Amino acid sequence: MYSVFKAVIPPTLRPYQKQVITEVYQHIRRGEKRILVVAATGAGKTLVSSQIVAHAEARGKRVLFVVHRDILVKQTAEKFRLFGVDCGFIKAGWQENRSARVQIASVQTMFSRDWWQQWNVDVVLLDECHLVAWSEMIKQMMETYHQRAIYIGLTATPWRTSKTQGMGDVFDSLVCAPMPQALIDSGFLVKPSYYGVNLPDLSRVRTDEDGEFNQSDLAIATDTPSQIAQIVEQWRRLAHGRRTIAFAVNVKHSKHICSAFNEADIPSAHVDGTTPIKEREKIYHSLVTGNILVLSSCQALTEGFDVPSVSAILLCRATQSKALNVQMIGRGLRLSPETEKNDCIVLDFVGNIRRHGFIEQKC
Repeated sequence: MYSVFKAVIPPTLRPYQKQVITEVYQHIRRGEKRILVVAATGAGKTLVSSQIVAHAEARGKRVLFVVHRDILVKQTAEKFRLFGVDCGFIKAGWQENRSARVQIASVQTMFSRDWWQQWNVDVVLLDECHLVAWSEMIKQMMETYHQRAIYIGLTATPWRTSKTQGMGDVFDSLVCAPMPQALIDSGFLVKPSYYGVNLPDLSRVRTDEDGEFNQSDLAIATDTPSQIAQIVEQWRRLAHGRRTIAFAVNVKHSKHICSAFNEADIPSAHVDGTTPIKEREKIYHSLVTGNILVLSSCQALTEGFDVPSVSAILLCRATQSKALNVQMIGRGLRLSPETEKNDCIVLDFVGNIRRHGFIEQKC
């Protein structure tokens, strides 16, 4: 009996993705060990990081890939397998394989498992590094446990609301993929069309110490029957029939938006940070198939959500964060040849575009 082995054929990288990898390696050859990679939402930073991991594993290096949300563990592992990379996991509920040269780690689980501290790691990749790079865990890793490792930060949004923390405090080299406008012009992202509609009065909304709007004040200003009715009405007028995601202030607000669409006979669902992963996956599949048209969320879809057929974004949550604003809009800019998508409607109900400008202007 003969065994037939099917060779793994990695995805083909776009020219600019190859260039990003080349520039990362140039920095490493110059002895630079803390490199920030900025790639716009939809530019394919996961493919870029997967290729870097595959190259490192092939050279016998040990790699630690750190994610800040549990749902990203599975998605990352699936991408790595496309490049023939087998992984171990530092994640509650996942089977460990400490002999694997590549480990995918959840920040939350790293606090309760310490074997990685003695693991002789060569390369550390920090996904969504604008969120994790200032955590106490990563600080200890850089300063105590793995001082000699190469650190590669990955982000689409290199901004923080904090006035005392900057990416230059952690990283000393920068590699930037083409900006969103260049990706749109090259046909790698669809063009957004913006509409600012029915903006609420936010003059009484306070700003917290972290630089973000106070959530309670924001909910009072935006979670009103009249405002939510306008969301449904304007969606019908400007984005009817499109697969849509709405970003809400909090769970209650998100559920109110979802209910309003369902009451208008527009099939909708809600997800938030507490929604079990398996339930989320079912809901996402329903959005893909068109069984639901509107998915309302609170703190669940800004990272790790990949449904390219989404072609309408409802900004129902005001934010002072450029990073969050770019992530929200970016969810709708991916290509979807299967649905013949050629643009993305962005309905801004809270003045984010006026506050931050067009996403095409951001790196």
